[in-house]
Amino acid sequence: MKFTAPTVFASLLPLCLLAPAMAQGPVCTSVSPNPVPAGTSSITINVTDSTGMGFEHWTACVARTLRQDVPGGFSAPIPLGLCGPWTPVGAYGTASKTFPFTASLAPGLYYAEVVTRPVSGIITETTWVPVTIVGASSPTLVEQNTLQVGQVWSVDLSAPNMPNTLYIGAAAFSTNTGFTLPSGEFASLDSNDPLFNLTYPVALPIFQNLSGLTDASGNFSSITVAVPNDPSIAYLPIYLQCGLVPFTGGIPLTNVISACVAP
Repeated sequence: MKFTAPTVFASLLPLCLLAPAMAQGPVCTSVSPNPVPAGTSSITINVTDSTGMGFEHWTACVARTLRQDVPGGFSAPIPLGLCGPWTPVGAYGTASKTFPFTASLAPGLYYAEVVTRPVSGIITETTWVPVTIVGASSPTLVEQNTLQVGQVWSVDLSAPNMPNTLYIGAAAFSTNTGFTLPSGEFASLDSNDPLFNLTYPVALPIFQNLSGLTDASGNFSSITVAVPNDPSIAYLPIYLQCGLVPFTGGIPLTNVISACVAP
């Protein structure tokens, strides 16, 4: 029997559908802009219901704080707004939080703390959303189109100072814990996540070019994901990150592309 990419994905779909509930919680998130250039005056965190049952968040505080370096790290030195009462968001609806005054933040890794709960619920869940502020020569990922059911998602890699360099990527449903590489860098993807283990060290066939070499300009176009034409995977959260392996040592990491599968 010949297994096509959608067939392989479908055989693993029950596990994949359980992953958000087990790991990331009831929402998927995205960051705008992504990557965030140094000096950007504001960033926006978009939070979308992935359950079909909606969620609640504190008014004006769907994302409460920006933390530094790791999930739950020290608060970034920017002013914080006041939170209002719990506000409901409908099925597959989106709430957004804009953080102003971010121009003063140094390049590096930050995390938005997203706190939600079920509608009329009591127990809250925290989702840690990675936000990378990049410098002029930082390696970056940029998505070229929308992650959507039945479509091919395309993401480009740019590393201007790293021509002809090996890169290695992976994906995950969650970024709540991350892990430290042997070389000391902190990777945002959760290594115990089911999707991570299906993309690293060997990726499912629907993921193409998750590893390779940058060209003479330090670029690679494009990393792709052939999203199955299955409506049941709409609103799944997907997070993608790459590391580069130069001969000089260390593993510089890209920003994390965070996206929700559009119907």
